[in-house]
Amino acid sequence: MLQKDSIQKRFHTAKATYKQNANIQNGMQKTLLALLKKHAPNHLESVLELGCGNGDFSKKIMESFLCKDYYALDLVDFSSDFVDSNICFLQGDFEHLDSLLPSLKFNCILSNAALQWSNQRTLLPLLSQRLKPNGILLFSTFGTNNFKELKELFGLSLDYLDLQDYPILLENCEILECFESTQILRFNSPLEIFKHLQNTGVNALKRNFTLKKAHLKEYETRFQNALTYHILFICAKLTSKS
Repeated sequence: MLQKDSIQKRFHTAKATYKQNANIQNGMQKTLLALLKKHAPNHLESVLELGCGNGDFSKKIMESFLCKDYYALDLVDFSSDFVDSNICFLQGDFEHLDSLLPSLKFNCILSNAALQWSNQRTLLPLLSQRLKPNGILLFSTFGTNNFKELKELFGLSLDYLDLQDYPILLENCEILECFESTQILRFNSPLEIFKHLQNTGVNALKRNFTLKKAHLKEYETRFQNALTYHILFICAKLTSKS
Protein backbone atom coordinates (compact mmCIF):
# COMPACT_ATOMS: atom_id res chain seq x y z
CA MET A 1 0.00 0.00 0.00
CA LEU A 2 1.26 3.46 -0.85
CA GLN A 3 2.19 5.58 2.17
CA LYS A 4 0.71 8.93 1.20
CA ASP A 5 2.28 10.75 4.15
CA SER A 6 5.73 9.65 2.98
CA ILE A 7 4.97 10.65 -0.62
CA GLN A 8 3.73 14.05 0.52
CA LYS A 9 6.84 14.62 2.64
CA ARG A 10 9.29 13.67 -0.12
CA PHE A 11 7.62 15.80 -2.77
CA HIS A 12 7.34 18.72 -0.37
CA THR A 13 11.08 18.45 0.25
CA ALA A 14 11.70 18.42 -3.51
CA LYS A 15 9.58 21.54 -4.24
CA ALA A 16 12.62 23.75 -4.77
CA THR A 17 14.58 21.26 -6.90
CA TYR A 18 11.87 19.50 -8.92
CA LYS A 19 11.53 21.80 -11.91
CA GLN A 20 15.20 21.96 -12.88
CA ASN A 21 15.66 18.19 -12.42
CA ALA A 22 12.43 16.86 -13.95
CA ASN A 23 13.45 17.00 -17.60
CA ILE A 24 11.59 13.79 -18.42
CA GLN A 25 8.37 15.02 -16.83
CA ASN A 26 8.72 18.40 -18.54
CA GLY A 27 9.02 16.65 -21.90
CA MET A 28 5.91 14.64 -21.08
CA GLN A 29 4.04 17.91 -20.57
CA LYS A 30 4.81 18.94 -24.13
CA THR A 31 3.47 15.67 -25.53
CA LEU A 32 0.28 15.96 -23.48
CA LEU A 33 -0.28 19.53 -24.62
CA ALA A 34 0.11 18.47 -28.26
CA LEU A 35 -2.37 15.62 -27.74
CA LEU A 36 -4.88 17.93 -26.11
CA LYS A 37 -4.64 20.41 -28.97
CA LYS A 38 -5.24 17.53 -31.37
CA HIS A 39 -8.26 15.99 -29.65
CA ALA A 40 -9.98 18.65 -27.52
CA PRO A 41 -12.01 21.68 -28.54
CA ASN A 42 -10.49 25.11 -27.97
CA HIS A 43 -13.09 25.92 -25.31
CA LEU A 44 -13.07 23.70 -22.22
CA GLU A 45 -15.91 24.49 -19.84
CA SER A 46 -14.47 22.59 -16.88
CA VAL A 47 -11.02 21.07 -16.36
CA LEU A 48 -9.61 18.93 -13.57
CA GLU A 49 -5.87 18.35 -13.21
CA LEU A 50 -4.53 15.68 -10.87
CA GLY A 51 -1.05 16.02 -9.40
CA CYS A 52 -0.59 19.58 -10.64
CA GLY A 53 2.60 20.41 -8.72
CA ASN A 54 3.69 24.03 -9.08
CA GLY A 55 1.20 24.68 -11.87
CA ASP A 56 3.55 24.89 -14.85
CA PHE A 57 1.38 22.54 -16.91
CA SER A 58 -1.82 24.12 -15.61
CA LYS A 59 -0.76 27.55 -16.82
CA LYS A 60 0.26 26.22 -20.25
CA ILE A 61 -3.22 24.73 -20.62
CA MET A 62 -4.80 28.04 -19.61
CA GLU A 63 -2.68 29.86 -22.19
CA SER A 64 -3.68 27.46 -24.97
CA PHE A 65 -7.38 26.89 -24.22
CA LEU A 66 -10.38 28.88 -23.07
CA CYS A 67 -11.14 27.36 -19.69
CA LYS A 68 -14.05 28.59 -17.60
CA ASP A 69 -13.40 26.47 -14.49
CA TYR A 70 -9.98 24.92 -13.82
CA TYR A 71 -9.41 22.82 -10.71
CA ALA A 72 -5.86 21.73 -9.87
CA LEU A 73 -5.21 19.12 -7.17
CA ASP A 74 -2.02 18.05 -5.44
CA LEU A 75 -1.06 16.21 -2.28
CA VAL A 76 1.48 18.95 -1.50
CA ASP A 77 0.49 22.54 -0.76
CA PHE A 78 1.34 24.55 -3.88
CA SER A 79 -1.30 27.21 -3.23
CA SER A 80 1.25 30.04 -3.32
CA ASP A 81 2.02 29.19 -6.96
CA PHE A 82 -1.59 29.78 -7.96
CA VAL A 83 -2.24 33.11 -6.20
CA ASP A 84 -2.22 35.24 -9.37
CA SER A 85 -4.07 32.79 -11.58
CA ASN A 86 -7.65 31.90 -12.46
CA ILE A 87 -7.00 28.33 -11.33
CA CYS A 88 -8.63 26.87 -8.24
CA PHE A 89 -5.94 24.96 -6.35
CA LEU A 90 -7.00 22.26 -3.89
CA GLN A 91 -4.65 20.34 -1.62
CA GLY A 92 -5.60 16.73 -1.11
CA ASP A 93 -5.36 13.13 -2.23
CA PHE A 94 -6.98 12.77 -5.64
CA GLU A 95 -7.97 9.21 -4.74
CA HIS A 96 -10.47 10.93 -2.40
CA LEU A 97 -11.98 13.03 -5.16
CA ASP A 98 -15.52 12.52 -3.87
CA SER A 99 -14.72 14.43 -0.70
CA LEU A 100 -12.73 17.16 -2.47
CA LEU A 101 -15.07 17.85 -5.38
CA PRO A 102 -18.29 15.92 -4.83
CA SER A 103 -20.60 15.39 -7.81
CA LEU A 104 -18.76 17.69 -10.26
CA LYS A 105 -18.18 16.43 -13.81
CA PHE A 106 -15.60 17.73 -16.26
CA ASN A 107 -15.04 18.26 -19.97
CA CYS A 108 -11.40 17.33 -19.47
CA ILE A 109 -9.40 15.48 -16.81
CA LEU A 110 -5.62 15.77 -17.06
CA SER A 111 -2.62 14.36 -15.25
CA ASN A 112 1.10 14.40 -15.96
CA ALA A 113 3.37 11.84 -14.30
CA ALA A 114 1.20 11.40 -11.20
CA LEU A 115 -1.27 8.53 -11.48
CA GLN A 116 1.40 5.91 -10.71
CA TRP A 117 1.21 7.15 -7.10
CA SER A 118 -2.36 5.84 -6.88
CA ASN A 119 -4.26 2.58 -7.21
CA GLN A 120 -4.99 3.06 -10.90
CA ARG A 121 -7.16 -0.04 -11.11
CA THR A 122 -9.77 1.58 -8.89
CA LEU A 123 -9.10 5.23 -9.73
CA LEU A 124 -9.39 5.17 -13.52
CA PRO A 125 -12.94 3.76 -13.73
CA LEU A 126 -13.97 6.42 -11.21
CA LEU A 127 -12.34 9.17 -13.27
CA SER A 128 -14.20 8.08 -16.39
CA GLN A 129 -17.43 8.49 -14.40
CA ARG A 130 -16.44 12.11 -13.70
CA LEU A 131 -16.34 13.00 -17.40
CA LYS A 132 -19.16 14.77 -19.16
CA PRO A 133 -20.37 13.14 -22.41
CA ASN A 134 -17.56 13.31 -24.98
CA GLY A 135 -15.20 14.48 -22.23
CA ILE A 136 -11.47 13.86 -22.58
CA LEU A 137 -9.29 11.93 -20.12
CA LEU A 138 -5.64 12.61 -20.94
CA PHE A 139 -2.69 11.51 -18.88
CA SER A 140 0.90 10.36 -18.85
CA THR A 141 2.30 7.88 -16.38
CA PHE A 142 4.97 5.21 -16.22
CA GLY A 143 4.99 1.55 -17.23
CA THR A 144 6.30 -1.73 -15.89
CA ASN A 145 9.89 -1.18 -17.07
CA ASN A 146 10.17 2.16 -15.31
CA PHE A 147 13.27 2.31 -13.09
CA LYS A 148 13.86 -1.34 -13.88
CA GLU A 149 17.37 -1.03 -12.46
CA LEU A 150 16.00 -0.10 -9.03
CA LYS A 151 13.52 -2.95 -9.11
CA GLU A 152 16.13 -5.51 -10.13
CA LEU A 153 18.74 -4.43 -7.61
CA PHE A 154 16.69 -3.28 -4.61
CA GLY A 155 13.12 -4.45 -5.20
CA LEU A 156 12.03 -0.79 -5.34
CA SER A 157 8.98 -0.33 -7.55
CA LEU A 158 5.47 1.02 -7.68
CA ASP A 159 2.54 -1.01 -8.99
CA TYR A 160 3.03 0.05 -12.59
CA LEU A 161 0.62 -1.14 -15.29
CA ASP A 162 1.15 -2.33 -18.85
CA LEU A 163 -0.09 -0.20 -21.72
CA GLN A 164 -2.69 -2.84 -22.61
CA ASP A 165 -4.27 -2.57 -19.16
CA TYR A 166 -5.64 0.90 -19.81
CA PRO A 167 -8.28 0.13 -22.47
CA ILE A 168 -9.68 -2.49 -20.08
CA LEU A 169 -9.82 -0.08 -17.14
CA LEU A 170 -11.40 2.57 -19.38
CA GLU A 171 -13.87 0.24 -21.06
CA ASN A 172 -16.60 2.89 -21.26
CA CYS A 173 -14.27 5.23 -23.17
CA GLU A 174 -12.98 5.34 -26.71
CA ILE A 175 -9.19 5.19 -26.69
CA LEU A 176 -7.98 7.95 -29.01
CA GLU A 177 -4.25 7.53 -28.39
CA CYS A 178 -2.30 4.96 -26.40
CA PHE A 179 1.47 4.71 -26.81
CA GLU A 180 4.72 4.35 -24.93
CA SER A 181 8.35 5.37 -25.12
CA THR A 182 11.57 4.56 -23.30
CA GLN A 183 14.20 7.10 -22.32
CA ILE A 184 17.48 6.17 -20.65
CA LEU A 185 19.31 8.77 -18.61
CA ARG A 186 23.04 8.31 -18.01
CA PHE A 187 24.88 9.79 -15.07
CA ASN A 188 28.51 10.27 -14.12
CA SER A 189 28.12 8.28 -10.92
CA PRO A 190 25.49 6.18 -9.14
CA LEU A 191 25.30 8.80 -6.40
CA GLU A 192 24.09 11.31 -9.02
CA ILE A 193 21.22 8.94 -9.85
CA PHE A 194 19.96 8.90 -6.30
CA LYS A 195 20.36 12.66 -6.01
CA HIS A 196 18.29 12.95 -9.19
CA LEU A 197 15.58 10.78 -7.63
CA GLN A 198 15.67 12.80 -4.42
CA ASN A 199 15.46 16.11 -6.29
CA THR A 200 12.35 14.93 -8.14
CA GLY A 201 10.63 13.41 -5.09
CA VAL A 202 10.81 9.89 -6.44
CA ASN A 203 12.75 8.56 -3.48
CA ALA A 204 9.32 8.02 -1.94
CA LEU A 205 9.31 4.61 -3.65
CA LYS A 206 9.94 2.85 -0.36
CA ARG A 207 9.92 3.97 3.24
CA ASN A 208 13.02 3.41 5.39
CA PHE A 209 15.29 2.36 2.52
CA THR A 210 18.94 2.93 3.44
CA LEU A 211 21.41 3.49 0.61
CA LYS A 212 24.84 1.99 1.26
CA LYS A 213 28.19 2.31 -0.52
CA ALA A 214 27.94 -1.32 -1.60
CA HIS A 215 24.65 -0.49 -3.35
CA LEU A 216 26.31 2.30 -5.32
CA LYS A 217 29.18 0.08 -6.39
CA GLU A 218 26.87 -2.71 -7.52
CA TYR A 219 24.64 -0.28 -9.41
CA GLU A 220 27.62 1.10 -11.32
CA THR A 221 28.92 -2.38 -12.13
CA ARG A 222 25.60 -3.78 -13.32
CA PHE A 223 23.98 -0.79 -15.00
CA GLN A 224 26.82 1.60 -15.86
CA ASN A 225 24.98 4.46 -14.14
CA ALA A 226 21.93 4.27 -16.41
CA LEU A 227 18.34 4.87 -15.31
CA THR A 228 15.36 3.82 -17.43
CA TYR A 229 12.15 5.81 -17.77
CA HIS A 230 9.26 3.87 -19.34
CA ILE A 231 6.66 6.48 -20.29
CA LEU A 232 3.01 5.87 -21.18
CA PHE A 233 0.54 8.28 -22.79
CA ILE A 234 -3.22 7.66 -22.87
CA CYS A 235 -5.92 9.85 -24.37
CA ALA A 236 -9.49 8.63 -24.01
CA LYS A 237 -12.94 10.04 -24.75
CA LEU A 238 -16.13 9.21 -22.92
CA THR A 239 -18.53 7.91 -25.49
CA SER A 240 -21.85 9.73 -25.57
CA LYS A 241 -23.72 6.48 -24.86
CA SER A 242 -21.82 5.90 -21.59
